[in-house]
Amino acid sequence: MRRNNPYFGYVPPDNTLDWAKLTSGLVDTITGISDERKQEREVLDNINIENQKIVSTVDRYADPTLDQFVLSASEQGRSVMKTWNTQLKNREIKPAEYRNRMNNLMTNWAQFGTATKTFNSRIQEALKRSFTGEDGEVLASGYELYKIKQLAEYGNLKNKKAFIDPQTGNIMSGILNEQTGLVDPSTLVTGAALNNPENLQANKVNVNKLVSNSVKNWEPYILETGTITTSGKGMNPFLAKAISTLTASIMPTPEAIASILDDNQSEYEIEYWTTQDERKSVINKMISEQNSARQKMGEDPMTEDESNKYIEENSWTMIQNSRDGNGVMRPLITKDQSDRAKEIIENNINAQIGKKVIEDEPSKPPTTSKPPAGEKPTDAQINAQKKGAEIKK
Repeated sequence: MRRNNPYFGYVPPDNTLDWAKLTSGLVDTITGISDERKQEREVLDNINIENQKIVSTVDRYADPTLDQFVLSASEQGRSVMKTWNTQLKNREIKPAEYRNRMNNLMTNWAQFGTATKTFNSRIQEALKRSFTGEDGEVLASGYELYKIKQLAEYGNLKNKKAFIDPQTGNIMSGILNEQTGLVDPSTLVTGAALNNPENLQANKVNVNKLVSNSVKNWEPYILETGTITTSGKGMNPFLAKAISTLTASIMPTPEAIASILDDNQSEYEIEYWTTQDERKSVINKMISEQNSARQKMGEDPMTEDESNKYIEENSWTMIQNSRDGNGVMRPLITKDQSDRAKEIIENNINAQIGKKVIEDEPSKPPTTSKPPAGEKPTDAQINAQKKGAEIKK
């Protein structure tokens, strides 16, 4: 796993949003709703008027990118609320649905405020887990570094746009597609997701340490066959079941499997991707690095067919990611990747249990006294000589 992470040099932006100003008066607006029919229409109209004021009250910024992002979000918020108010009066949506959408919109507005205010400090705190601690351990996995990278992307508002779901009022931020100029759906993330600690942390799995802590408690086993004595934990007839149980306990989650692949082998470099643009970038990098290696060995670059075969054979090193229902980034582990992780664990277990084979010294034949000259050996002496010859043979 690479530790020269470029995000160690992350520099917070100079301008941040004053989200407190955007959410002032929210409580009074929401809790002031009355269920009395004769007042309901007036109250619902007031909700629209007050929330329009809140969303419209935004500061202007010298940074044109930040200024455009804020104004765009404000404009969308006012437009969506106006549409809802029209739908309410035309009886296209019920008052309860109208209130739910308004509540969601304003709650999300506040969540984005919290995410923005704490963004810089959370990034800096997360990066501390990427360094070696006093105990010599690194808490962050390679996958965690990718998560931090993804979050840091939202700190750069270039090619970002706020998007408001007109059906729910959820506010999301997304990355604009370079070709179409539209928001890439796979990049949409809510303020609640940005505040979720799971989007920042994915602990490193130390396979060697976990295996050692378990194997040391396994009882040794001795098997004697003739003059051969085989000893070691690897001889236990219940070993297969023990290995299977231990392996499953080490790789219980997709995040754990990603760490096993990334942090517990050095032969291959693990890459992560979420969007198709990221995937193309990863593939181009893999082909470029392989061609560079071939050039150093005096070989020609790969042909198109060779490149396709190379990517197919090493596709397990590319881990796809997607956000779950809570907006948390999760790795989508394939069967091939899961099998590779199992192999890493099992190889580590086999290396630690071992076995020892000893060939025993053959026992010496019993000494027999020769009969005096002229005398015939007794039956007991004859049998002893035969037995000695058999043992020697």
